[in-house]
Amino acid sequence: MTLALRRLKIEHFCSNQKSPLVDPADAFKVYGIVENRTNDLVFEDLRSLSNEADKKSARTALIKLLKHAENGPPLEKCFDSKQCHPIHQFLHQNDNIKIWRLWLAGVIRICFIYLPSNRIVILNILPKRQDSITKSQKGNLENLALDILARDKQSLLSVLEEKS
Repeated sequence: MTLALRRLKIEHFCSNQKSPLVDPADAFKVYGIVENRTNDLVFEDLRSLSNEADKKSARTALIKLLKHAENGPPLEKCFDSKQCHPIHQFLHQNDNIKIWRLWLAGVIRICFIYLPSNRIVILNILPKRQDSITKSQKGNLENLALDILARDKQSLLSVLEEKS
């Protein structure tokens, strides 16, 4: 399976708002993962949410995430610790890997990792039905994070043209 990144912009989730034409120097760029060059996981996660309220909450949370990312500080400095904190941490080859969670719209968790050069990669969008994620969800997030981190470290993570 090939993995790549695709830059996410506000207009992907809200037709009447636009991302800036030029990124401020300290802005974070937010990416979704694309499998096999066609399967955008963020959009798959949105489609798989069980009801319209969850989908609306997810879009609202993504728009807020993107707006704050444009301003530059890491997201945990923009939101309080209940909204944004590590959802899972693990040790891999003496590195402490943190998977972050953003919880903005009540019923949705957006799970992401930071990459060097002010990049954020969204790993998963999960409905929040219980206080903590399952062992299976942790394993899936861990595997995806390790795959993205390894590909990035080896410069094997390509960025596809932006979704229109």
